[in-house]
Formats: sequence, C-alpha cells, structure tokens
Amino acid sequence: MQDAGRAGHTKVRDIKEGQEVRGFFAVRGKDLPREYRNKSGKWFRALLGDATGEIALKYWGTEDPDRTMRAWGSFQIGSVVYVQGVAAFDRYEDGLMLVVNEGKDELRPVEEGAEALQLVASLDTDRIKALTEELFELISSVRDVPLKMLLQAFFSDRTMLDAFKYSPSAIRHHHAYVGGNLEHTVGVARVVDLLAHRYPRIDRDLAITGALLHDIGKLKEYRVAASVEMTSEGQFIGHSQLGWEMIRERLDRVPGLTDERRLKLWDMVIHHHGSYERDGDMASNIHTLESCALHYADDTDAKVGAFTQLLQQAGDARDEWVFAKDLGFSIYTR
Repeated sequence: MQDAGRAGHTKVRDIKEGQEVRGFFAVRGKDLPREYRNKSGKWFRALLGDATGEIALKYWGTEDPDRTMRAWGSFQIGSVVYVQGVAAFDRYEDGLMLVVNEGKDELRPVEEGAEALQLVASLDTDRIKALTEELFELISSVRDVPLKMLLQAFFSDRTMLDAFKYSPSAIRHHHAYVGGNLEHTVGVARVVDLLAHRYPRIDRDLAITGALLHDIGKLKEYRVAASVEMTSEGQFIGHSQLGWEMIRERLDRVPGLTDERRLKLWDMVIHHHGSYERDGDMASNIHTLESCALHYADDTDAKVGAFTQLLQQAGDARDEWVFAKDLGFSIYTR
C-alpha cells in the first residue's frame, strides 16, 4: 500500500519508545477530558493516525482546566493536527503512545495544506486497476440476464464505479484503506465462486451477484477525508440497509427478475453478517444456501484481510512473535 507524509516529520510506523515526535496526524478518535485524581487540572486521550498506522495520545494539562478544555475543543474527529511530543510505553494502554505536556509540547489543529498530506492508506494504482479487471471478469461470468443487467446498472455507471474503486471497507480492522472495498468485494466473490464449484446446489449467478453487491452500501456509510469516517447515514442505518435501498432503486429498471430471486438477493445483502442475539441466544438470519455461502465468504475474507493488515503493521519487526492487541494474542511475523 502507498503511504505519504511531509518530509522531515515522523510517521506512525517509525515511532520508537523515547523518541521525540514531530508530525502531522489525522484525529481518529477523542475522549472527554478527565480530572486528575490527586491534583487539580484535566487530561484527555485521543487516537491519531496516518497512512502507516494509528497511535494513542495522552495530553497532560496544567492546573488550569479551562486551558486544557480549549486545547481539547480546538480539534475534532477528522481534523488534522500537528504534534510535538515524546513516545513512551504506557502500561495502562499496554503499548506505545504519544505524550504531550501542556506548556512544554505542542498539539494544534492544521488547516492550510492539510488536504495534501494523504494521511489515509491506499492501494497502489496498479492494484486497483487489476482488481477492477477482476470485477468485470466476474460480472461477465454471470449468465442470468436480469442479474447481469443489475450488476451493469451499478458498475457501468462511471461515477458509481469510480466511487466504488476508491472506497474503504471499514474505519479499521479489515480493508480499512482506499480501494479496500473493491479488494474485499472481489475477494468475497472469489471465495463464493470456489464454494459454488464445490457445491453445485448453490445458484452461482445469484451468489456472485450478491457477493459483488453485498457491501455497495459502504459508499454511503463511509467517507474519506483526513481519515476514514462514518457518515450519519452509516451511523443511523448501516451499510446493509443502505445497500439494499440502492439495489432496489435499480431493480425497478431490471425486467425479468422473479419475486423469489429478489427475496433471496434481499436476504443475502441484508443478512450477510449472519447471526444476531435474541432473548440471550444466538439466532440465525441465514435462510438460503446462497446466503450461507456469502456469509462465510465475507467473514473469511474480512478475518484474513485483518490478519494481513496486522502483519503489514508489524513491518520490519525483528521479533518472530508480536502481540496483536486487536486480536488479544501473539502472531508469527515470518
């Protein structure tokens, strides 16, 4: 994946314990300020990131709480900030973090030139091009005319295709970078294709169509600015329902698709995350063989993709084993 920054400034992946850090970062999270237990004043925590990773920050305020509150209120999630501080191991966080002391170090929002910093990770151009070719190969392989017309209604639209090619699949965890949604979608469709060849009762055309459209709603769920952010639509509705609304708009213009296949497609898109909790027990939303294939293909590609990201973040680690906090266990880096 490509990454970019401004020359002379530290990237997350290069930060070492005890190092003085000066750099530009996107704010990906911030907590409410807290009062000190044994003295007057406040402190707060924020999550920062760039194209190479994420790191937490602790801002230690002086005895003047109003001054700390002004610093906290000077930026928001999605802002770009300039940080001057020190990297230290924090036993409560069980990891490395940036420490900024009010009055000594610096934390300030950046307005001018922030858009040129490219703080979101991205697949390179050749990878996006190759994945786009795979996408159209999969569409061409669908023989059912109404289903192929539905897919073409999305991906033959140049504006829609460009948005899809450069959309992320998540804020973090898996495929959380520009081009991630395209990579994840093609990956899921390839796994579904393997399952369809192994299990002939799977309606391959329907399964491939559902796989290619299952995360189309992420175009409305996320936006990319200084970081990957969730939209209000994403917070309120979620990508499954948003995706089905986008599909339904185009289904009205596709003749020949039976009501039964519409319902099966609805089940795949709405329920691709599978089970949910009901009365304290897990209940399944998987009603068809195609939904089953999509759910497990989606889960597999997401988990393997997330593991791959962790290995990339480990980078040039000298240790064979690195503790992955997101997983809760150590992973082998070789």
